[in-house]
Amino acid sequence: MGGRKLDHVKDNDNDISGKITFSKRQMDTFKKADALARQARIRMNQAKLDQLLEEVELNKAYEEELRKRQEKNPMTRKYNMKEIPNLNLEDLLVFKKQLENLKEDVERKRVVMEASLSLLELSKSEEIKN
Repeated sequence: MGGRKLDHVKDNDNDISGKITFSKRQMDTFKKADALARQARIRMNQAKLDQLLEEVELNKAYEEELRKRQEKNPMTRKYNMKEIPNLNLEDLLVFKKQLENLKEDVERKRVVMEASLSLLELSKSEEIKN
């Protein structure tokens, strides 16, 4: 039962109503095409947004896991920890000094470990020669 093709009969070459009808249909077609393009962009942006929200949730879970590990670590409990934005100038200076001391300790331990490793490799090479 579909639509059947109707013969278009032109009375005049200057049929104004036909031109107006074509113009209206053309505008409707462009409006529909624009709406479909907008919907496609919306779907694409929604997919990007969903992906970003998923990444945010994963990062929050990772941050929470790190926070739990930090709370369990006995080394972090001995420090009086405050959030950095809540510190005043004196606290920040003390914190800076603690960080500098920690950096020096780590550097000393690194040098000791490198020296121990060098001695260990030297002793292994001596054992191979004998």
